[in-house]
Amino acid sequence: MPNIFITIYNLFQKFRVSSILLIVLIFGFSAYLITKIKFEEDITRMLPSDENIQRISEVSQNINFMDKLVINFSLADTTQTNPQKLIECADYLNVMLQKYQPDLIKNINYQVSDQVMNEVYNVFYNNLPIFLEEKDYLKIDSLLDKRSIDNKLRNNFKTLISPASMVMKQFVMKDPLHFTPIVLNRLNSFQINDNYEVYHSRIFTRDKKNLSLFLTSAHPSGETQKNSELISEIEQSIDSLENQFNNEIIIQYYGAAAVAVGNANQIKKDIKLTVSIAIIILLVFMSLFFRKKSIFMILFLPAVFGGSLSLAILFLIKGKISAISLGIGSVLLGITVDYSLHLFTHYRSVGNVKRVLKDISTPVLMSTLTTASAFLCLLFVSSEALRDLGLFAAISVIVAALFSLIVLPHFLRKTDYEKNQIKIQKSSIEKITAYPYEKNKYLIIGIIAFTIISLFFSGKTSFDGDMDKMSYLSPELKDAENSLNEIANVTLKSVYLISTGNNLQEALTNNESAISRLEKLKADGFINQYTNVSTVLISNSLQNERIQKWNLFWTEDKVNKLSKNLLQTGEKYKFKENAFSSFFQLL
Repeated sequence: MPNIFITIYNLFQKFRVSSILLIVLIFGFSAYLITKIKFEEDITRMLPSDENIQRISEVSQNINFMDKLVINFSLADTTQTNPQKLIECADYLNVMLQKYQPDLIKNINYQVSDQVMNEVYNVFYNNLPIFLEEKDYLKIDSLLDKRSIDNKLRNNFKTLISPASMVMKQFVMKDPLHFTPIVLNRLNSFQINDNYEVYHSRIFTRDKKNLSLFLTSAHPSGETQKNSELISEIEQSIDSLENQFNNEIIIQYYGAAAVAVGNANQIKKDIKLTVSIAIIILLVFMSLFFRKKSIFMILFLPAVFGGSLSLAILFLIKGKISAISLGIGSVLLGITVDYSLHLFTHYRSVGNVKRVLKDISTPVLMSTLTTASAFLCLLFVSSEALRDLGLFAAISVIVAALFSLIVLPHFLRKTDYEKNQIKIQKSSIEKITAYPYEKNKYLIIGIIAFTIISLFFSGKTSFDGDMDKMSYLSPELKDAENSLNEIANVTLKSVYLISTGNNLQEALTNNESAISRLEKLKADGFINQYTNVSTVLISNSLQNERIQKWNLFWTEDKVNKLSKNLLQTGEKYKFKENAFSSFFQLL
């Protein structure tokens, strides 16, 4: 093995210019490929991934509940209530954010329009039979007796002679017995918290101290580069508005996209910090040992070349890499610099390049292979980010070792050896490394004792199972989370039950089959509440079943009896004979 590197060394010496051009070309091409690589900053890539998790991830990426942001407005003085000021501030922000549609924001949900409410009502009214459940017919039965009809029409009459008739008249005429609200009330199951209400077409808490605005990012929460632009614009707009209102209003935002951006930014900061600290420590250490400025850059060349070529190879293999895997950069820096140190320190002792290669090539390669093998074991884990980390680290270590054995020998100078030979006083580092630790029996006994004690306590170590601690929350987001939890429990732990099928109808049928089990879990106290899409999205088979139930319920005698009672009572309250014609058409 040493002879191979000695032969390569002789070839590089013979064709020096060509060798330099080859190394520069490889490095330049690697740098070019690195500019093309896509760095993924999604913290969830650290989690294990199997077929089921991938399916769930695919579903979550295709629906936008993960891409929503909630922006909350509240007064700095919590003892005060001023909904008009909150509306004024929120109106300003709504206008400011609209200019980022559709590039950064998909939609903004701020005002609840009457038109939307009418459309929702009409959908349920026109399709009433398919939304009614078995238990609803008991309620309808109770509304058909003459006394109940009289109460309903009397209340309808009072409504029509009040100012509310401008809005309510169409509903009274179409549904005088109020069948539609029976199914409309079922929409309350979609409301996670009952602390919200609509005030002046805006969404307020019941105490009118908090106003909420909801927006959906134009990009999935995992696309942190685009979402970071959105978060930056939101923060600038918030700062501007808070200053405009003399800091009398507090504006906070929270959501998966904001958390993902915060994690991505923190990962970048952590990588820069750890690598910087590692470089500083290594520079201090090497300055104490070598005391030669020109050697510092040379010692880091294997790490730079290894990391660059590793990223280039990953680009050719995958096209993208988890940015989290680059967090091992500080560790790799320490490992790969070792190869340079072995080479230069051994040369200072022997003064012959070929002797150095003969002595250290095999140990360095063996060390490299064992280290790379350990990193490559990460390829067998389920986490995509850890697999990226293992591949990146293994390639970096191997390339750095080969670079140290092939390229660095040409930087060795005879003067370094000669200076070392005539040096009288050893450096502090050399004194530490020259001490015969293996002959100190007290040190050996201490290490053995410490090992035994460590083995005894190692079994008592417990592992933190809280996966939320993997995610970073800035102080601002943490405050926003706590504030929103106080008013709406927005971060309640939720489990999403996904029903699948070969087509929509099969998926809906599978979803409906889970309702009975969910009801049992709720009754047994395992879940607080659940929301089911079958409330509004019903399979064809169940629709046909409910339509049949409707037709069986409304027998000819029952319709005639209701018609007679309704017309007689309507005459009592001055309703025209044809006032409820649309209602009879529904029956």
